[in-house]
Amino acid sequence: MSVEATRATHLPAAVTDGEYVTRSSAALRTQGFQPMKAFAVAGLCRDACTRPLSDKIRETRGETVTLSSLADRLFLGTARFTASLHYAPDDDQETRHIYFILPCRTSA
Repeated sequence: MSVEATRATHLPAAVTDGEYVTRSSAALRTQGFQPMKAFAVAGLCRDACTRPLSDKIRETRGETVTLSSLADRLFLGTARFTASLHYAPDDDQETRHIYFILPCRTSA
């Protein structure tokens, strides 16, 4: 059985990368997270299967900082978290940060 068939059987409500990013972006916009005023940080597993999701986030949200680690565990100390906040210029102090922290996936 293919990965897609298994997912459809056992996780019928699962959404694709594109659907996830589109839906989350629409929901974030209603809360004031406009693309030019919101900076995305992605905490994904380093595995190659998360690349399509990372790319989709970057396509939708613009430049993205990736804080990847093994098995999607986001290990961020104070220094790394503070550094991630300073990647986006914030002259007018209106930039918001969105953290996408998602588990490892079995398929792109």
